[in-house]
Amino acid sequence: MSIYRDGSIDHYTHYPTVRSNILLIRDIDQVNNLHELCITIQDVALPANRLLCILRDVGLGESVWPSVERLQFNIIDYYGDTQVWLYEDCQPEDMVALNDYLSCALPSLREISFQGTSARHQYGYIPINQLIVERLHGPNPLRTLHVDSGSVVEICHPQGKRQHAPIAIERLSLGCIHDMSELGFDSVRASTLVELTPNDVPADGIWNYFVADGAPSSLDGKLVFSFLQVLQLGFDSPEDDDHLRHGSGSPLRNSPLDASAVVEDSRSYKRPTSLATPLFPVLTRLDISDFPGDYQQLLSLFAASPISKLALNDISFNIPDNLDLSQLTCLSSLNVRCTDNEMSFNDASYVAGCLSYMLATTGTRLVHLNIVIYVPDDFQFRINAPPAFTHNLGKLMLVDNIAIDDVKLLLAQLPNLRILHAFIHLKYLISSADELVEACRRADAVQPLMPLSTSLRSLIMCGRTSSIYNCREDPLVVATTKDGFNRAILLELICCLPSLVDLQLVCNSLDSVRKSIDALVESGVASERIGHLRYLQPRALEH
Repeated sequence: MSIYRDGSIDHYTHYPTVRSNILLIRDIDQVNNLHELCITIQDVALPANRLLCILRDVGLGESVWPSVERLQFNIIDYYGDTQVWLYEDCQPEDMVALNDYLSCALPSLREISFQGTSARHQYGYIPINQLIVERLHGPNPLRTLHVDSGSVVEICHPQGKRQHAPIAIERLSLGCIHDMSELGFDSVRASTLVELTPNDVPADGIWNYFVADGAPSSLDGKLVFSFLQVLQLGFDSPEDDDHLRHGSGSPLRNSPLDASAVVEDSRSYKRPTSLATPLFPVLTRLDISDFPGDYQQLLSLFAASPISKLALNDISFNIPDNLDLSQLTCLSSLNVRCTDNEMSFNDASYVAGCLSYMLATTGTRLVHLNIVIYVPDDFQFRINAPPAFTHNLGKLMLVDNIAIDDVKLLLAQLPNLRILHAFIHLKYLISSADELVEACRRADAVQPLMPLSTSLRSLIMCGRTSSIYNCREDPLVVATTKDGFNRAILLELICCLPSLVDLQLVCNSLDSVRKSIDALVESGVASERIGHLRYLQPRALEH
């Protein structure tokens, strides 16, 4: 973004001066062309009165910035060894002065984004709390509010009367649902929301935070989110939920738990109030994280919604083994993520069974599948899915640790796959480009290299072999091992993908792969079958 559109203030511990382009923008008379202001405090505990002095020094308040519609306020990476001052030392009048200063300088704000997980420890509450409350309830209310202030602690509220009226807003993202009361409102009008991302949501009564037309009731007993297109729900998880399974599923790590042991109140999420049941007539994207209740019942709320993208994220894969997705008839993209990196073979088998059941019920529209799970070495990963699913799938992401033989089987199942992103496990290495050429010659002599897929055009690949993890202390050995892995992948996979035009790899592997490709092309081995390598240009993996 050009300086004409972006004003920024950065204060770093290791730099004695404040960096800002605000004076420059004023000097070149571009005040009316500035649309966004970003204030970043990094690696320093900065009291409100000191921040106010900095804002004055850089000249923010010397002009009114009528075209600024977006404010980003970030407090990041505060790792002080001692908290000499906490919010007890933060004077309320300093916070009021800071907010008044920003309010006068930025009269046209329609979007506010606050990011600061250490803010509560430094200030006791969100430092621009007063500004947010003022703009939520003002004559030109905010369209977008994003607040991520970390975990809830005992807070010191700003001085002044706090408002609790329902707000009307289009895009709302809260790092903790309980931030609502601190920000001057207790509920949101469902009919105005377009995007909603609440985190740390309690499973019981989650819809109680939303009202229709400013009252906890709605037409015909329905709470209608008339314009909501994106809903991302992050739930409060029980402290020990890494051992839970629900429905007819099996518990992780052989820790049997009857489904009735789950908090019974979680079932009340279906009814936001005694009068309302939520409806989502235009919802197209749904993300669910760490839901502790019955997934099938939760998804039943969205059976009439045109959901095309569904994401299920669970730290311990707390998902039933018979989750039926057939009610989501418009589903075209499915993302399933489990971040538990201590899975046993039994756990991984359970997860694979869950996935197979889900895929068998996804219907015929699914074209993007993203599976992020951590499985043990040598685990045989299979996707058992109906022909309609395998025929339509165009994009597949598989993480982690998928054996090369499983990748080959998947490619044989997916005739129209265009993009594959995989973390591949391979047991052997090829030590040099000459060895690669000779291995390719021997393989082609025994059985001509045949295509594994004629549709795949993009391969995004990470990889591992067990020997890499046995030499972490020696960077040179690690690099050599990775090079050997990539040569083996060239032979096992890339040579057999004639339609491949895009190859993305980790950055430190590019030179080795390019040299190996050049050696294969120049050797003339199986030139009619690996001719596509001549035009293949590997590039760095995009994160």
